[in-house]
Amino acid sequence: MDLTYILQWLPLLNVVFIPAAGWLIRAATRSMATKEDIAVQAERLDTLGRRVDLMERDIKHLPDADDLAGLKEQIAALTGAEKVQTQQLIGLSQSVARIEDWLMRGIK
Repeated sequence: MDLTYILQWLPLLNVVFIPAAGWLIRAATRSMATKEDIAVQAERLDTLGRRVDLMERDIKHLPDADDLAGLKEQIAALTGAEKVQTQQLIGLSQSVARIEDWLMRGIK
């Protein structure tokens, strides 16, 4: 390849290539994030981080599956104890009724 051939086209390359390259670089940098955009996103990320920390701290105080299972067992035990007490009260009520009947018949 002859060097004079390249030198012949060099002014045209300067006129076309350099402005086209400048336009491409400007278009590419315009679509990139600015410092303000990055600062806004960083602040938003910090806000979300604080919210997540607050939620995690609040969730630690809530009962988990084991706590709920234990509560279910305790409620079942109380229900069973209540049924036993109900049966005992029925028996006691029947005994009181018999004693009351005996006393009422004896007084007459």
